[in-house]
Amino acid sequence: MRLLIIDGKEIVPVRWIPFITQGTFGRVMLPQILTHRWNAGGFPKDPDYDNYPETDEDGEEIKSDDLKSDEQEQDFYAYRVNDEGIPVRMLTTEWDIILWEIEPHRQLASHEEKKTGVRGIKQSEWHTEALKILPADAFMWREDFERMWQAYLDTYSRHQYELRDGRLFNYDAHIDDKYKAIVWEGFQSLLPVIKKPETDTKESTRTIETLQKMLVAMAIDGYSYDPKAKQNGDALKDIRKGFDEVGLNVCDNTIRSHLKAGSELIKRIKNQ
Repeated sequence: MRLLIIDGKEIVPVRWIPFITQGTFGRVMLPQILTHRWNAGGFPKDPDYDNYPETDEDGEEIKSDDLKSDEQEQDFYAYRVNDEGIPVRMLTTEWDIILWEIEPHRQLASHEEKKTGVRGIKQSEWHTEALKILPADAFMWREDFERMWQAYLDTYSRHQYELRDGRLFNYDAHIDDKYKAIVWEGFQSLLPVIKKPETDTKESTRTIETLQKMLVAMAIDGYSYDPKAKQNGDALKDIRKGFDEVGLNVCDNTIRSHLKAGSELIKRIKNQ
């Protein structure tokens, strides 16, 4: 998919990120990273880092002071466009509030799973509600998002963990129809407008007019319809009855409207 652009730079809407990363940066992990409480690998930031010992190439444990790498120390930000049309950086405290709103939904889904014993029974509902809580107009610059993704890969590499299926982010990832309106809610004005080809519109009009003329011809031949008569009550009744017999619920006004339109078209052709 072609990325959206603000101020001449490509952007990645925040609500889109869980889909293009296949859930890696999900509805909880992503806000945690943007609060700067977690690093891009999904680990809580710890100044001493005693909980995550690493080893060097010789298998020797690296001291915590040596673990403050660029990948683990860097912070990532989301932005919004203010009323003056200027992109402004969101505060980490804003993401704290967002997390507070999301957490009850996650807990309720977890409680329902335990209560019913059915794993994932509320997963779809919880994902939808959490997605709606993420700011509709929040985005990351593409370069920052891809830097965050690389930091995620680097974190797992440094910890010698195997990535789940080695997944990569995908800008062409499928989004279920029920999520599309939510994902793009804050960026409708930036989405490309898909115009219906003029040839299709003309072809559709020609098809309708042909069907209307056919309706008039069959009404005259089979139901004694008279285009010149002021009243065609019996003919309309019989036509509607015919529709009813094949399961089509069409009212008199609709039948009358198309018969009138078809009659005008036939009259126009005769007068040419």
